[in-house]
Amino acid sequence: MPELPEVETVCRGMRDELLGKKVVSLWKSDKNLRFPFNIEEASGIIGQKITHIKRRAKYIIIGFKNKNSLIIHLGMTGQISFEKENLNIKKHDHFYIEFFDKFYMKFHDVRRFGFVIYDQTANIYKHRLLKDLAPEPLTEDFNSEYLFTLLKSSNKAIKEAIMNNHIVVGVGNIYASEALFRANIHPEIKAKNITRHQIDKLVISIKDVLQEAIYAGGSSINDYVKSNGELGYFQLNFNVYNRENLPCKICENKIIKIKQAGRSSYFCPSCQKY
Repeated sequence: MPELPEVETVCRGMRDELLGKKVVSLWKSDKNLRFPFNIEEASGIIGQKITHIKRRAKYIIIGFKNKNSLIIHLGMTGQISFEKENLNIKKHDHFYIEFFDKFYMKFHDVRRFGFVIYDQTANIYKHRLLKDLAPEPLTEDFNSEYLFTLLKSSNKAIKEAIMNNHIVVGVGNIYASEALFRANIHPEIKAKNITRHQIDKLVISIKDVLQEAIYAGGSSINDYVKSNGELGYFQLNFNVYNRENLPCKICENKIIKIKQAGRSSYFCPSCQKY
């Protein structure tokens, strides 16, 4: 599933291509994504220019001059791509926007867990999907004092806690594993038992891992590609994720894989002692 760095990379690619463009038409396939899309209702954006494209958590928000918006979530296999003049609709293409210069933005999703939602709310951040989200990890609101306060009474394992969108958004499975390794924290330790010093290291590690991954264009595993079709390359820098039984890059002990809340966790038993 695309995580924050992948969604941010896609979002930046969309800004480069789409800002200021005017919508000519919309199309959807006869198959529903996670949520149904009412194309007649969404026709309110036809003739409108795109004024901004933003990311909130793993949601992409496309804003139009008339204050209407589209919210896009990539789900597990969603991809955004662009085509010029000769539009080629492929299997698993579920939505496109046509612009005045014969330029198209397509949404492709094999498993159909992603979605496109139309919304007329002037303040899109009051939408039910967005209004209760926690702070962004790369902002000043996400800091050691904030995280320590939220975790000091939590019985959840630390990895589960930092993947909770009510604590911090966008820290998915890959980057939670990588950040915990950098902070020398075992993923199964209860959040309330993490020291303030460890919290300081963890906040820095989360920010560093996410920023480095964005710079690398995300991690291309399975279906993820950037909106220009290129692969991200942060997977080349993984220390623990997807490296079960391979030697730790620091101490050469074998990386271990366990299951936590139905997700795979990877850690070094030497560098991340319980």
